[in-house]
Amino acid sequence: MPPQIQGLESDDVISLKRSDSSESALPAEPDSSKQQLPSTSRQNNGQYTVEEVARHNKKDDAWLIYNNQVLDITKWISHHPGGEQTIYRFAGMDATDELRAFHDDWVLEKKLPHLVIGTVVDAPAPSQLVQDFRELGEHFDKLGYFHVSPWFYVQKVMFVMSLFGCVLWLVLKEESVAAHMLG
Repeated sequence: MPPQIQGLESDDVISLKRSDSSESALPAEPDSSKQQLPSTSRQNNGQYTVEEVARHNKKDDAWLIYNNQVLDITKWISHHPGGEQTIYRFAGMDATDELRAFHDDWVLEKKLPHLVIGTVVDAPAPSQLVQDFRELGEHFDKLGYFHVSPWFYVQKVMFVMSLFGCVLWLVLKEESVAAHMLG
């Protein structure tokens, strides 16, 4: 549950006036300047240890590591399209391989940069097994196994439609029992 501002409910809306006199309605957000930050938060010039990141593993204080970068996902986590639980399970941990497994590169490059608050200074080297899987993934990516063409789906739909057309023709136009059994 997100923190509440005294006197405001989570469904309340704040109207903002822009300099061009147009209004926009935004959900009420707590004033982050009044929230007390943990002692490790943003006081290390963006340099954090794995142990410090591991302490931020709660719903109201969630960090994770991606590619040796520390991401503060606390405010964004409720907007995750895959649901909150899928990302909460990695709070306080290195989620590099898990994020790569379920997201395209463009998603990670476009959506993550605004969440970065620093880097990990003592990240352990990945095991040989993890390195091998990463190399295998890169190899498959170069071969194009992870790149789907819209033409593939057009071909599949056309195949199914032609198959359906053949079945209809066999059932409706043919008189033989064998043709009806095929259809």
